[in-house]
Amino acid sequence: MKQATFKAFLLLCLIFIICTLAFVSSQDQKKKDEKEEKEIKVEKVIILNPEDQETNLDDLPEDLRSKIKEILEKAKQGNSLIDIINQNENVGINTEKTFTKTNEDKISLPQKTSEMKEVKILDIQSPSDYSAFMEEQDTIESKVTKKNNIKLRRRLIAERVNKILERRDRNKKPNVNEEVITEKLLLARNHLDPDLDNYDPEEVKRAIEIYEEVISEEPHNDIALFNLGTVYKTDKFGVRDFAKSKMYFLLAAWNGNSASQFEVATFYSNNLINDKDMANVKSYMLKKFGKYEEMDFKNQRIYSSIDEKVNHENNEPTAITNLVYSSLDGHLNSHIALGYRYLFGHGVPKSCRTSAYYYNLAADLVSSEFEDGKSPVVEHVRLTDEVAIQNKQSQDDVMKYYEYSASKGSSSSKLIVGYATMYGIRGFDQNGELARRLFEQAADAGEVEAYGALGNMYWKGLGGVTQNNETAFKYFKKGAERKDPSSQNGLGYMYMNGASDEDGKFVLEKDYTLAAMYFNKSAFAGNSEGQYNLGMLYLNGLGVTKSFKQAHHYFAISAQQGQVLSKYQLAKIYLYGLGTSKNCEIAVKFLKSVVEKASWTNIVDTAFDKYVDAEDQHTALILYQQAAEQGLEVAQANVAFMYDRGYGVEEIINDVSEEQGQLIKFKGALKWYQQAAEQGNVEAYVKVGDYYYYGTSALSSSLPSIANTEQSFEKSVYFYRRAKEMNNAQAMFNLGFMHEHGKGLPQDFYLAKRYYDMASESDHLAYFPVILALGKLYAHWGYSLVKDSLLHLIRKEGSEEKEVIQHNTPVVDEDESSIIDSIADYEDYLLALLVGGLLLLVFVRHLIITNQAYMDRRRRRAREIQNQEQQNVDNVQ
Repeated sequence: MKQATFKAFLLLCLIFIICTLAFVSSQDQKKKDEKEEKEIKVEKVIILNPEDQETNLDDLPEDLRSKIKEILEKAKQGNSLIDIINQNENVGINTEKTFTKTNEDKISLPQKTSEMKEVKILDIQSPSDYSAFMEEQDTIESKVTKKNNIKLRRRLIAERVNKILERRDRNKKPNVNEEVITEKLLLARNHLDPDLDNYDPEEVKRAIEIYEEVISEEPHNDIALFNLGTVYKTDKFGVRDFAKSKMYFLLAAWNGNSASQFEVATFYSNNLINDKDMANVKSYMLKKFGKYEEMDFKNQRIYSSIDEKVNHENNEPTAITNLVYSSLDGHLNSHIALGYRYLFGHGVPKSCRTSAYYYNLAADLVSSEFEDGKSPVVEHVRLTDEVAIQNKQSQDDVMKYYEYSASKGSSSSKLIVGYATMYGIRGFDQNGELARRLFEQAADAGEVEAYGALGNMYWKGLGGVTQNNETAFKYFKKGAERKDPSSQNGLGYMYMNGASDEDGKFVLEKDYTLAAMYFNKSAFAGNSEGQYNLGMLYLNGLGVTKSFKQAHHYFAISAQQGQVLSKYQLAKIYLYGLGTSKNCEIAVKFLKSVVEKASWTNIVDTAFDKYVDAEDQHTALILYQQAAEQGLEVAQANVAFMYDRGYGVEEIINDVSEEQGQLIKFKGALKWYQQAAEQGNVEAYVKVGDYYYYGTSALSSSLPSIANTEQSFEKSVYFYRRAKEMNNAQAMFNLGFMHEHGKGLPQDFYLAKRYYDMASESDHLAYFPVILALGKLYAHWGYSLVKDSLLHLIRKEGSEEKEVIQHNTPVVDEDESSIIDSIADYEDYLLALLVGGLLLLVFVRHLIITNQAYMDRRRRRAREIQNQEQQNVDNVQ
């Protein structure tokens, strides 16, 4: 029975499969028939060109193919396809733009701009001016004939091109209004000469009035808006108003000013833009340009796009947008800021290649600053380093000493003061004539380096000295004969580039072989400039056999001495893989080092001066923020330090509550300490760990009346461990403390002791704190053992009582919890007792030592008196 049922089931399955296959086959055939019908209806489009081959027309009907061949033959003789078809209406081809014949092909004729006689192509300077007119959307679909369609297109294109040409001619003509505005901007600039240290309030007031007049006449003049933002930004002009400064910078940025876009990006990155600033912009626009309906189209768009509520939780997208637009306009600081952001992934995806792209743009812009071998003297002082601050403040005294020593005849001091006066650094005004005299006196006194300095002055025209190649060659020759590396490098440089005077009396032909010889001598003596120049010869194969390996070698040893251009060339070598494998990470490090040596970092020096004066710490904070935005680690640490201490933040938090103000300071300090830590600042790692351990109360300027927030033991452990990996004793001590008390880490007295010992071994200054911590640890350890034993006994007795009572419901032993709480309270008392005992021991030891010293002095005095009396007796006898 079972076997018969199984056979019947198999038969049914077979029938079902056959029916299914038949149905699928019928459907496939139906689809195939429909497809063939569609293919019959599809029109084939053929583009006719004179270069077409006859074999391309084989699939056309015979009568149509012969007519097309006739047209192509005439086209090959130089006639236009359009003219041929227009003149041969009897060929049987419909010349409408779109036409359909049953079972026939459609022909689409190419239209050449050269055939449109109304359009004067020669008058158009750039293809981009007319290429857009040929796009498909400009084609007018109609049922007119091809001839009428072409004429219509010609007329439309001609009209649009003529409008462009008229607008271009109009732009070429000088605009009287623009000339007046330009004159006003120049006049305002004369009132605010950037080279002055002090400004007349009346001059500043007049300049502000002129800028406001310019904005009234030309509402979108971004230069006037930017300059007003700069005037109100700092105390330099005596009219600081940070709210007005932000307002003008915002307007200038929205009008396309790249420098203002960088300023605004810095403001957003540091949460300095608030709702009140947006309200100020709207109020100013209404007052300056009238009601919304009276504004021009651009101002209406700006006004309507202003957000009344600023998203303080996520300002990064706005900051990045401003940086990107500023960078597209070629702004140096925005290139650097974007390079830094992509390097570490701040607000953008982390990408070494993108970072290299932006840093490379910036390095190309600043590399010319180092062509004369002079690196800007910018000392990056950390505000936490009191010794460095004192040293920087005493530099003037040091230079005064050198100046005095030079006046007394010291040749080495004359050399130092000569460099300072030649470049106008170290507090000296630039004075080329004084520098020349000092160098000559130093050379006469035997300072061979002075010959190289004199040669460079005349070769490059430094310090205001008139350039004279013959004199430069003479000094370089004298120095090279005395084996001065700087003179040898200068001589090689002259041979490498050749030299001549305007009168033609002195001509020095290029000689790469001699250049290589002198560069080699200078490089062998350790001169970084000579090493760089020799590397350039090997890189380009001038005077020596081309060798990327040798070029890399000399660039590397020169870069170790701080030669900026050598770092620039090494970056290119690693970026493009010249003689070595590509390495984006190394290339970016060199590029970052190059741009951070450029003159823009002078703002760090200015910020330090403002901080030390203590009268304008707000400006110091803003300048440090700009440098920090560009990835300068010292500036980032200094910004965090100022937020932590509450320096210069008054104008930032004056419109918020005390709680919000403390949170702004905390987040600002935390952000910049984290970014400084990413760049290897170990103290910053410890500070970030402290912030997460203590929360907002970790701020030096915190208010005890405000609740503590932002606390996270787990995050603090991460940062302490990173600092511990960098051998920081404080981080090791903190990890030991956390293991001892079980905060963020499991309580483990063995590991706590291990970390305390590591801290003592890493830094001898940690010895005494570690001794105290170990004493407390042992007491805590013993107390913990006693507490655990008592709790164990209490739990054991409680469990025995529960077994005797035998209740169905669980019984809560209130005595046990109270005993646990009372035992826990003893931990604080134990700590106080331990510290008090240690202090008592120290005090007793101090008394014993003091008393012993007092008794020693008395005995010594008694012996001296006794000896004196004995001497007197001997004298009498």
